[in-house]
Amino acid sequence: MNSTTAGALLAAIKNAIPAWVSPPEAKAHLRIIAEHLTGSDYYSLYANPSAPVDATLLGEAQRIVRALGQHKPLQQILGVADFYGRSFTVNRHVLIPRRETEEL
Repeated sequence: MNSTTAGALLAAIKNAIPAWVSPPEAKAHLRIIAEHLTGSDYYSLYANPSAPVDATLLGEAQRIVRALGQHKPLQQILGVADFYGRSFTVNRHVLIPRRETEEL
């Protein structure tokens, strides 16, 4: 397995997020993408930047961020959306659950 570090992965994702994404949304995207790719908690990755991660995740991160640049919703890119404590499979044919809907 070729490996890189958690810090390098986080930096690559952060630097590739399109500039038009607002800073709070970019931070949330960074967390969600990193957790999705690694299966680890974002804060564990952030606290241990020298922890090894599979280098192939860098390519997958680039694919995800490229799709973001095409204005595709992150949930659609990842194929999953969390809503009201549950995870739902989503694709381009599905309305993505939003926080505002939880309030109804």
